[in-house]
Amino acid sequence: MRSMILTISAVLCLSCSDSNVRNPAAPADRSTQAIGTTARHRAVTHPPSRAALSGEWGGEHIALEVQDGAGRLELDCAHGSITQAIVPAADGTFSVLGTFTRESGGPVPREGEDVHPARYSGKISGDRMDLTIAVDGTELADKFVLVKNQSPRIVKCL
Repeated sequence: MRSMILTISAVLCLSCSDSNVRNPAAPADRSTQAIGTTARHRAVTHPPSRAALSGEWGGEHIALEVQDGAGRLELDCAHGSITQAIVPAADGTFSVLGTFTRESGGPVPREGEDVHPARYSGKISGDRMDLTIAVDGTELADKFVLVKNQSPRIVKCL
């Protein structure tokens, strides 16, 4: 008789229980927890990834073409390359390495171009870029202002 009462009690308990109510002390079974319920996900914030600079930039005496962050510069009497991706910081500043080659009128010397290590640094604000170039650790006197998608105004050395 006692076993019959226990069996009836167990059947009644199971039929009256809400399958969505869980004992907070019991370990959660994820396979059944999501059935019939809406799963909740915690918001995880990641800093926004900054994209590498791209596009054409022009200004007085300078042109810059950038693709996937790296680029090529053309100046009145020089040219250069940026070998690292330009990925501006949150405040728009950047500093990347590359090369710089001075040019002069006439043919290229037999020994080839005189390529020097360079650092290109500056700040981007909207469609405007302020650019400083340091060659062999010495900053050039000229500071450049470039505008995205603006035609450059370059006068090549003769």
